[in-house]
Amino acid sequence: MPSKSKDKCAYCNLKADEQKCHVMIRCDCCEAWYHSQCQDLTKYEANLISSAEGKGVRWFCTKCIPELVINVDSQDQTEAKTSITELKEKLEEMNLLTMNKLNNIDQAVKGMQLTYADALKSNNENIKSLEDQCSKLVEQSTVQMDKAVEVNRNAEKLMQKSNEISEADARKCNAILYGVPEGDEIPVLEQVEKFMRDERFKNLDKPQAALRLGKKSTETARPIKVVFETIQSKWAFIKRVNSWGLENDKVFCKLDASKEIRD
Repeated sequence: MPSKSKDKCAYCNLKADEQKCHVMIRCDCCEAWYHSQCQDLTKYEANLISSAEGKGVRWFCTKCIPELVINVDSQDQTEAKTSITELKEKLEEMNLLTMNKLNNIDQAVKGMQLTYADALKSNNENIKSLEDQCSKLVEQSTVQMDKAVEVNRNAEKLMQKSNEISEADARKCNAILYGVPEGDEIPVLEQVEKFMRDERFKNLDKPQAALRLGKKSTETARPIKVVFETIQSKWAFIKRVNSWGLENDKVFCKLDASKEIRD
């Protein structure tokens, strides 16, 4: 019969305070006290078992455990077998429910995969359709842009032609006089009128305006644009200047061409 004294270990017969690295723990079967080390328990494990005793936790020493197994009667064995059978049935039922749930999850995942695949396919088809539409729009825009460029180019040509016609119409009564010396203090129109006092310009209409063209130079006199009221007066002036040559052969007259032609 093991000792039930708390001050002495029922396994090694040593006092409780002779082992510093253990605590005393009581068996719930024989009610004997043991060093925790003598029952292969750590100090932490023994304290944990002792603190949980009031919560329905039971601990049995190494001597009582074999006796408890041997002393189980046939009724207990039957009850234990019945409990095990019921437990197996419950486990099988739970396993069947679990398998059903897993199958349902598997079907749901496969359905999601199919739905995702269909959605991805539809999305790719939509993207391809949009790409085709964009390509057609770009192609159409390019054609329209080329047409617009061509129309703009033609418009520029027409505008240039119109400007040339307008400029030519504005120059139709003008003549360009070369070789007349410049007079700083005399207005250009008076210089032309003085030039035309010669008998060779008798009965010729006087010009309406005159101005020097280009930048002033010390080497040569700038040409003078002479503006007449009519085309006839212009041609009469040009013919008389060029046919008689005047006293200086450097003096001559031309039609008022565009600036590009004059330059």
